Amino acid sequence: MTLLQFSSNTIDLSQAYQGHHVTGLILLSVMTAILAAFASFSHIELMQRKNSRLARLPWHLTGAFAMGVGVWAMHFLGMLSFRLPVEVSYHLGLTLASIIPAVLAGYVTLYVIAYTKPALTTIIGGGVLMGSGIGAMHYIGMGAMVLQADRLYQPGWFLASIGAAITLATCALAIRPLLRRYLQNPLLLNLASSVLMGLAIASMHYVAMHATVFMPSEQVQSVLPGFAMTSGGLIGAAAAGAILIVLMTTTAVIMRIHWYRAEQSSQHSKDLAKTLQDRIATITKRVPGMVYELRKSASGKFSFPYLSDASNDIFGISPAQVESNARLLLDKIYPEDLRDLTFSIQHSAQHLSAWQHEFRVVAHTGHKERWLLGSAMPVQEEDGGISWSGFVTDISDRKEADETIHHLAYYDALTNLPNRRMMHDYLQDMVADHQVPGIACYFDLDNFKRLNDTMGHSAGDQLLIQIAERLLLILPQSAVGGRLSSDEFLLLLPGHSEDSDFPKQLLHALNQPFMVQEYPFECSLSIGVCSFGNSSFGNSSFSKSSFSKSRISGEQVLKHADIAMQEAKVTGGNRICLFTPKMQQRVERRYSLEADLREALAQQQLSLVFQPQLNAGGRITGSEALLRWQHPVQLNITPADFIPIAEETGLIVPIGYWVIEQACIQLKLWEKSAQTSALTLSINVSARQFYQPGFTGELIRRVQESKIDPSLLILELTESLVLEDLEDAQARMQRIRAIGIRFAMDDFGTGYSSLAYLAELPFDEVKIDQSFLRDAGDKVDAREWIIIEAIIGIANQLQMQVIAEGIEIESHYLRLLEYGCNGFQGYYFSHPLPLNEFERLLLPAYSHESVYRK
Repeated sequence: MTLLQFSSNTIDLSQAYQGHHVTGLILLSVMTAILAAFASFSHIELMQRKNSRLARLPWHLTGAFAMGVGVWAMHFLGMLSFRLPVEVSYHLGLTLASIIPAVLAGYVTLYVIAYTKPALTTIIGGGVLMGSGIGAMHYIGMGAMVLQADRLYQPGWFLASIGAAITLATCALAIRPLLRRYLQNPLLLNLASSVLMGLAIASMHYVAMHATVFMPSEQVQSVLPGFAMTSGGLIGAAAAGAILIVLMTTTAVIMRIHWYRAEQSSQHSKDLAKTLQDRIATITKRVPGMVYELRKSASGKFSFPYLSDASNDIFGISPAQVESNARLLLDKIYPEDLRDLTFSIQHSAQHLSAWQHEFRVVAHTGHKERWLLGSAMPVQEEDGGISWSGFVTDISDRKEADETIHHLAYYDALTNLPNRRMMHDYLQDMVADHQVPGIACYFDLDNFKRLNDTMGHSAGDQLLIQIAERLLLILPQSAVGGRLSSDEFLLLLPGHSEDSDFPKQLLHALNQPFMVQEYPFECSLSIGVCSFGNSSFGNSSFSKSSFSKSRISGEQVLKHADIAMQEAKVTGGNRICLFTPKMQQRVERRYSLEADLREALAQQQLSLVFQPQLNAGGRITGSEALLRWQHPVQLNITPADFIPIAEETGLIVPIGYWVIEQACIQLKLWEKSAQTSALTLSINVSARQFYQPGFTGELIRRVQESKIDPSLLILELTESLVLEDLEDAQARMQRIRAIGIRFAMDDFGTGYSSLAYLAELPFDEVKIDQSFLRDAGDKVDAREWIIIEAIIGIANQLQMQVIAEGIEIESHYLRLLEYGCNGFQGYYFSHPLPLNEFERLLLPAYSHESVYRK
């Protein structure tokens, strides 16, 4: 028996069992649905008290669980109320599984009604999801029935039940906003909403039950094998669900009472503070600036026995807030100024001299940054304490001009972080002080350009501002951070070594989502770390190996951190990389290779090697041409070394045309011999060359001028290349294929969309990526073999040639033969060979067994 089995016109429904419902259990199931809705709705106010999604999530989940379990309990009470003339039990696994869609439906319900005024689209969407979830719960629960009968669904009533579930769910969600207009009391609103929601949920169940017929069967029917519960066990489970709902409802109500009392207490405190504030305001309202009394007790604790109302305007805090805790006011003072201010107060206390000091306070809502001048006269008290009576005046206007000029010169206008000039000064000072070791963290955003391109530069600016804010939150007090350019930042952390956990904290903090234009955006960043200062600081192997015995300048530290950051980026991004001398050597070698590569074509240093491709009979049918660089000085330069350089510099375009030209020349030469005239030749085409505006026409011109058989030339394209611009790629491929050139999808199976586009694109050949065989190793039951067999089967169905790459052992070759693979390539047969050695393999004296051993 399947989960969903429908009746047809050939089935005589008059033979179906006739069941009946027990009225008491029906009423109990309806009450359970209402109670579940009330338990869930009781969480709404708890959710709305939280300011963030993360803080609301626990209440959201418990509310969804309450509704889900309640709807589940209602369903199975309804099932128990339906009596059939055969014994019914319930599959335990499906019974429990049916809770999941009910909980999800509860989650959607709370998501919609937690909004004060949900939009119509939100209500409709929520209704569809909620109705679908409850419908899924119902039919999964029905599927749990184990009985001596075939359970069939009448198609018309089945569709009607789904439609009713969605319609009733939508109506139930829409009614609550209407009730809110007339019921201001949250308890009455929840009760009324719960009754309507519970009736809607119960109605969905009993409409769906009408769609079901039970036909007599000779044997017990079950969707899945496994343990089945009796009706008594199900009653226990449903009762447990109902009890759980009651407990969750009670907990939610207690929490509401607790918060209500807490709000009352808070309001009382606010009223008392307001009374005191009014009294002080009457005395000091005509005094300019802030009048205060600061007291230092004999134990050294500071307090403000008195502050005028001007503290609200200057510091953004009320006198009552700092009456007994001076730290609240001191925290408003800029960290750079607080140390000097504290020292000046201590000096005044020690000498009982007049106190006067200029300092800044942190900006607060409605006010800009302020410069203040504090003045006071100390008095020694009998208990050993000291009190200062004085005033604070605003000197911001006097400071504003100088501060503006300084800020423009040393701070980034967008993020307010120090700019490159100021960070350079900081770094030079730190490096010059050899007694203060530390690290420099240089990072940029891997996906910043994509954000600018897709959402605009204003979105990029929003992201940079939020990054700056987050940096200020996580930076240690002694550290400094600045923005160097578009998406590049530098952090200087004195007192840290490469062993510090801060770079990991930085990566974690900036990986958390940002809200950009009301959408979540996740940053990926590459971080380079370089140390400076005392050579003996730090225990990492890097500290002992990198420039530790020489004194380097700030510019060198910045350069090294930048090199480490670039290393992190080229190795995948979103990671941390510590600078080592080898990185510098690699950078220097790269620039050397780049210069040499520009001369390689002209100096005829590039060549092709050929790796045989064989058919199932062991005959060589073609080869793949692979690029090699015969450098006059440096040995063992692999394609992995110079191909990325060619891609980045654009040299891949002329190199690619050279490869095409050599391939055409070789195919033309092979035409002259019967042994080689049918050989195919595969060449790789890079994305940068493939999408060149004139590539298609130039390729066709060169092939036609060479007068080769174009069907013998195969262009290998990677999946990522094709999917970069699917529509453009398809048009180019069709134009090229029109003259007979064939295409192979290289590295097939390593992407995510190959199967979706394989049939749509004009590929003639599929090359199974060698990583599958490498990962399978010698394991006969490796999961990779399942994928390989599936790829071969799909390609054969699409009448495509299949070539398996990276075959290195005989067992892999034999198993691929067994799966129906018709093309082979790898070291088991031959390494890539110079042309003369490859052509020797084609001589009659070489059997295919000798090829395997080559």
